[in-house]
Amino acid sequence: MSSESALFPHVDAAVFRSLKKNLTALGYHVPAGNSGEFKSQLVTLDFAWDEAASSLAITIKEKPSFISNGAIIWKIQEALKTAAPESDKD
Repeated sequence: MSSESALFPHVDAAVFRSLKKNLTALGYHVPAGNSGEFKSQLVTLDFAWDEAASSLAITIKEKPSFISNGAIIWKIQEALKTAAPESDKD
């Protein structure tokens, strides 16, 4: 069991919607709303999107021992980059 958290800034409504769509395509259960649980066969993440602050908080709830917390955080960062509008990408 794990409980590492990360806060991702600059997550506006368009990025959040795109992230949820991308996670659904990857096989995650993605609930409606701004908070809840992203769940796949291997990983369960709590999330809370703060629209006013344009930030996304993620807490790793469950994962197998062979997947590091860092790998999960990195994957979320990459997914957020993919979800960002073209003008915001490096």
